Amino acid sequence: MPMVSKSTPFSIRNKLPLIFLLVFATQLAFANDGVKESAADVAAKEKAAKAAAKEAAKEGKVLLKLFKNAQDIEMKAQDHRFKVELKEFDQAQAAKRKEFQTTETAKRRKFFDENTRGPERRKYMHELIDRRKELEASLKDERTRKTQEQTDARLSMKQKHEDHLKKFEEKIQKGERPSEDLWPKLGR
Repeated sequence: MPMVSKSTPFSIRNKLPLIFLLVFATQLAFANDGVKESAADVAAKEKAAKAAAKEAAKEGKVLLKLFKNAQDIEMKAQDHRFKVELKEFDQAQAAKRKEFQTTETAKRRKFFDENTRGPERRKYMHELIDRRKELEASLKDERTRKTQEQTDARLSMKQKHEDHLKKFEEKIQKGERPSEDLWPKLGR
């Protein structure tokens, strides 16, 4: 959906059909219907056709600029969403670490109260260190997986934008109105 509202008087959506109509009318005017036209009439019609083509090209450039801006906004919105998701993910992992630490501290104190001998305590501490390493490794793997998913999604969107931009530019060069399916879906 373009960023220009439908109600503004300078809406490209409102001007493009008129421009294409002018070009079509100009082409019809050049059709030879058996009446010989004066050189001045022909020159005036050519001048009007050139002006209409120039205006259509200018409107196409404006539309293309709006399209690129919409794509940039969509990419920035996705990056922001990913940043917020990653921050929440890190907070959840910090909570898991804290919960692990509090439960293990309580278990360790209970174990040390029951077992006063050194070899038993050493064995328990080695097991605790191994459990902590396993927890950290699993949290690290989860974070790596999450960041990889985000990277893949970003690359996918970038490729989609490139494809849509190529199709959009082709439609503009042909003088056709680009499909609304090509526009980025903002707000998702």
